[in-house]
Amino acid sequence: MKARMLALSVLLAVFSLTGSSFAADTRFIPITIGQTFEFAVSDNNPSTPDWTENIAVSGLAQIPPSLLYYTLDQKGQGESRLIGIRSTAADVRQYDGFGKEYIIWKKAAVGTVWSYIENSGQKIQRKIEAIENVTVPAGTFTNCLKIHNKCANCSGVTDWYEWVKPGFMMVKWVDYWADNAPVTHRLKSWTAPAAP
Repeated sequence: MKARMLALSVLLAVFSLTGSSFAADTRFIPITIGQTFEFAVSDNNPSTPDWTENIAVSGLAQIPPSLLYYTLDQKGQGESRLIGIRSTAADVRQYDGFGKEYIIWKKAAVGTVWSYIENSGQKIQRKIEAIENVTVPAGTFTNCLKIHNKCANCSGVTDWYEWVKPGFMMVKWVDYWADNAPVTHRLKSWTAPAAP
């Protein structure tokens, strides 16, 4: 009986993760393994050629007791980093290690503010500033949340802005907390999720 219940639980989990045709995917950002997002990137240095950054949804990681995070593999200019995120119907959370996560994006009204302290000690403040239509090389995305981010306990200019399309993904970000700022990322292309 326990084995049958375990098998049923695994089957239900697989259906919920793959966005099966039995139910609509209601996650704020419904990513799936195999999706890729390619961004055209430019900075404020005229001698630096534009470049491309890629984000690939490369796998799943389970963090005890039972949280599943999609693994995003971000690559660009010879650098690579892995990011673990999970999406609920209301928000997207990033894993920060040692069982700690924080909300990076949320469905909320303009003016909503939230903050968190990363394991590095940086206090990040986020605010939904507007709902905007955004045109990038991949097309025009309507009703994107414009989120203003900054490090509250860091010196200098620490701002960056993200435009997130609910039901899709981030389509643009502009980073003023970078060398040769602003560094602008614009979605160039993406792959659709594979059919279940």
